[in-house]
This record gives sequence, structure tokens and C-alpha cells, in this order.
Amino acid sequence: MPIRFHCKRCHQMLGIATRKAGTEIECPKCGLSQMVPAPEAAAAALMLEQSDSAQVTVDDPSELVVYEDEPTMIGPRRQPPAPATENATSARTPSPPADTLPADTSPADMLPQYGEPLPSGMILFPRRTFFVQGILWVVFGVLAFGAGYFIGRGDVAEEKLAQQEEAARERVLVEGRLMYDPGAGQLAPDEGAVVIVLPEDRVPETPLSVYAIRPQDPPPKETHKSVRLIQNLGGVYTRAAADGTFSFVVPDQGEYYVLLISSHAARAKDAPLDEADQIDIQRFFGDSAEHLINRFKYRWSLEEIHSGFNPIEVDFGTDG
Repeated sequence: MPIRFHCKRCHQMLGIATRKAGTEIECPKCGLSQMVPAPEAAAAALMLEQSDSAQVTVDDPSELVVYEDEPTMIGPRRQPPAPATENATSARTPSPPADTLPADTSPADMLPQYGEPLPSGMILFPRRTFFVQGILWVVFGVLAFGAGYFIGRGDVAEEKLAQQEEAARERVLVEGRLMYDPGAGQLAPDEGAVVIVLPEDRVPETPLSVYAIRPQDPPPKETHKSVRLIQNLGGVYTRAAADGTFSFVVPDQGEYYVLLISSHAARAKDAPLDEADQIDIQRFFGDSAEHLINRFKYRWSLEEIHSGFNPIEVDFGTDG
């Protein structure tokens, strides 16, 4: 059982192993050097204090400091306190400020020893806490890596499937020639005639604009809005060359509407569009169907385009 006694200056309850009886120690609270009493003397002093109901002034009566070995103070060793005077029997010797610590003071010297109170602002964690946190971080890293791996595999699988679907498509080259009769029964190339190909099973969300894609308009660039929208549907827009020929490639086999509009041969005056054709063309161009064809002759047909599709040959005939 340790020897228990009060500090002679600050009355802090101290406890120390019995083998330290008769040795000199410093109070960890006020720094006063004093002799450790014998166990019997310490016990007698405590009993006397209890019997006399002595009032002992301490900062924390429940605090008990026990030394198993020689006490090691935090920071440099305290200087011996000045002798107490009659007017200052409880004065304490302040610890040296941090900026006056010896240069050879190591971080280990600043750590509290077993049994000493913790300095202000210091928190101690069990080593097990750091082990548990390290394991949790490792587990979290493994789970994050696994999630990223499987998400990446999913993206790769989707991309591979899209490539397979793209490879499974069979692009089809379609060629043709458009002619008209300028008179005297002779055929001439219908240069600038319009060729529009639209997939039968796809319709734009809003009607396509006919501006710049009519026969009387200059050939539009591939970046023109209506041309790009036709391509986004899986269709084609092109014009006949100077010799009346044209060619295009559809992205896949299937049914397509093919609209051919002459740029030279006009319909008879006030001749209306075929009613069935007008209904179909309005699915793509809305009320602008008549403005797209205007006064020119045309041919609207539903074609099954596949590998080996025959060339398209059309004679629009005479003007008017």
C-alpha cells in the first residue's frame, strides 16, 4: 500500500511507493522539495488530521498523485522554490515560460509521466484508437477502389456493346441520277435537284425548317441546322451534281422515305401536291411541306434500302 501524506506547502495529497520512504521528492503541484515520511509517521499524521477535523486547502481534494519511481517533471527541472515567508506561506514558484526552455529539450521531455496530471490543451488517445481508425481507412479505400473498378467495367461494357451494335449495322451506298426534258425530247442533267432521305420510324420532335434546303436555294453547308437535324435522325440531305448524279450512304438497312425534287422541271400551274404525300411529308416538315417543294416536280416514295439496292433513275419530264 503506498505512503499517503500531504504536501507541506500546498497540502496536495501525495502517494508514493513504500520503498521511497526517507527519500527526497518534489511536489508535482507546487515544486516544494520535501522528505517522504515513514509509513507509520504518514499514517499517524493522517489519523491526527482526521481526528482534529483539520481543514486542508487543495485545488482538487480527489486528486491523488502516486509516484512509482522518481518523478519526472514536464519540461526542464523546476528550480527549488524560495523559502516561504510568514506572509506568503502558500506562494507557488511559477514554471519557466516556454521561450526559456533549454535548447536541448526534446519532445519526449515534454510528455507527462505516469501519474502526473495532463498539461492544459493536451489530449491522450489509446493506441488502439489509432489502430481502429487505420483499419477503417484501409477498408474504406478498398471499398472505394472496388466500386470504381466495377463502375469502370460497366462503362467499358456499355461502350463495347455500343461498338458491337455499330459494327452490326450494315451501311448501304445508294446511287442515282436525276434528269429532265428541257424540250425537243432530249434529256438533260437536273443539276441541283434536291435529294432528302428520312428513316420511316423516326420523326423529329419539332418540324424541320425548309429554309436553305429548297431547290431554289443555294446548296447549304453540312453545318446548316436543318441538314444536321436530318443527319441526327439517321437521314441524308444532298444535291445532284452537274451531270445529274448523286450518291449517299445510309447508316443501316431499313425503310426510308426518299424525296426527290427537281430544280428545273415545274409542275403544271396550280397543280396541288398529292394528298397522301402531303400528309407524310408534314410528319417531318409540318405546314412547310408545300414551301419545301414549291412549284417543282417531285417524287415521294417509301423504299426498302438494303445491300445491293438498285440505283435510282428518275426523269422529271418537261417543264410545266
